[in-house]
Amino acid sequence: MHEMIFDKRDFQDMTFKVNGVKDVTKAEGVKDIDELKELPQETIKYLAYVYDSNSPVVKRSRDLNERKERAAKMAGVDGPVSLDDEKVVSAIHAMLRYQGSYEWSLITMNEETFYENLKRILSPVEDDKDKDEITALEKKEKLLGFCDEIHSRLKDYKRTFYMGDVELQEKSDRIRFSPEAIAKHV
Repeated sequence: MHEMIFDKRDFQDMTFKVNGVKDVTKAEGVKDIDELKELPQETIKYLAYVYDSNSPVVKRSRDLNERKERAAKMAGVDGPVSLDDEKVVSAIHAMLRYQGSYEWSLITMNEETFYENLKRILSPVEDDKDKDEITALEKKEKLLGFCDEIHSRLKDYKRTFYMGDVELQEKSDRIRFSPEAIAKHV
């Protein structure tokens, strides 16, 4: 992994504006998500660098593992943050929802699943343990399939709703509508 040099401007389009901020819990984007505020500052930065679709780390490192390593260095954490922590998983879920991009969420889920499967394929075979893992992986694969189907339906519904007006749909997609965002303004 070669060293990347980022300019301050590279971070300006991030949804979660954590770069160069002392208290990231008050940063734009982060302050709107309660699940993030429960995590250490370094972990929040790491998650923003890896899961913010506008992160320069994402834009320059399409490989998930490379992105995680680079983000860990930048955020000051010891290696990639584990997805075994339920608070981390909840925070990632909230971040993806907040960004409002089905496509980015699907890309992220598929990348995580791909590398999880790859790791398991490379691990030695243990009969009973492997049966449980295979069942779990089959369930995840099925869930990803359901997500793809839902995404396709949502695209069709949006196309119908906006009566084929692509420009209006694109403008609407840039606005973050979620129950959480609406509740914050009520």
